[in-house]
Amino acid sequence: IVTVHQEIFRDLGIHVSVVHLLQLPLRRRKVENGLDEAGDISCRDLFNRCFAFLLAFVANNQRNQELLFPSMPLFMSHVGVAGLDSANAVAAIVADNRALLGQLRESDLRMFVHAIVKYGKQARWLRLLSSFVSVHGQYLPHNQRV
Repeated sequence: IVTVHQEIFRDLGIHVSVVHLLQLPLRRRKVENGLDEAGDISCRDLFNRCFAFLLAFVANNQRNQELLFPSMPLFMSHVGVAGLDSANAVAAIVADNRALLGQLRESDLRMFVHAIVKYGKQARWLRLLSSFVSVHGQYLPHNQRV
């Protein structure tokens, strides 16, 4: 990831357009004892590209993490859809950022613990949970208690 590119994208406000795209409705079909299925595969694919962009946009960049943190409820609403990788973007938004991790609500943490229990130990959710409970290898007791 090139920091200069992250700065250019931020200055152009591209992240704002990407967040707006993720506000489009994504039809979901509930699956008993499994991940929801996207009703529109092309929309799911677009959302995956959006999350991939956001992942690169915030990588090792606290300023960009802070810009996207207010949109966390939107990003987290996409967790639990088969074939949609929002969890890695959510993890990157708070990765190694003590200030943002301190702002996470207990309900946010519980949502991912519940997902792991319900759907199994998927690597992306375990990475996310790991990013929620430690900063540069130092554990956050408040987030671990959940």
